[in-house]
Amino acid sequence: MSGIQQAKAQLREVGYAILPNVFSLEEIEQFRRRVVRAKDRMPSTRENPSSRHFAGFHRCAELAGLHADLVQSRLIVEVLGTAYEHRDFNAIGLSDITINRSQQWHTDLLRGPYQRFGVSEVCWQDSEPSCYKALLYLQDGERLFVLPGSHKLGRHIEDTEAEQLAMGTSQAK
Repeated sequence: MSGIQQAKAQLREVGYAILPNVFSLEEIEQFRRRVVRAKDRMPSTRENPSSRHFAGFHRCAELAGLHADLVQSRLIVEVLGTAYEHRDFNAIGLSDITINRSQQWHTDLLRGPYQRFGVSEVCWQDSEPSCYKALLYLQDGERLFVLPGSHKLGRHIEDTEAEQLAMGTSQAK
């Protein structure tokens, strides 16, 4: 099975795929420098004053290129094209940058005009993929807990059992 087919299978089965070497270390460092230069444009969103969040960064001229590089990456486009069975797909402009915003549990929420797609029949289905999110980490982290298959469970952000499952501390099945 090719790497592209394997990524497609992972997206379908566990809800995520890790794509190594999409960008070089030099490109990652350039992206990081651009984000750090723009951090003063990002509001502080937690008690920690160094915690920042910038929703919709693709609309900011100095960061728009970062979004374009991500959504036009050959490998990302190839994986998504395969995952969508070569049907048309596009980026819907839900871009975020977060700095020092660790939290115990996270689920992607659709807001604004896309909120109507956040219903169970669309988000947590077994058959057709509806929405994928590409994440690009610009520095190493200590750990990321993932709940494989949660893309089919319909868990919400207030769900403490999902957090326990992701961290391997739940007895729930």
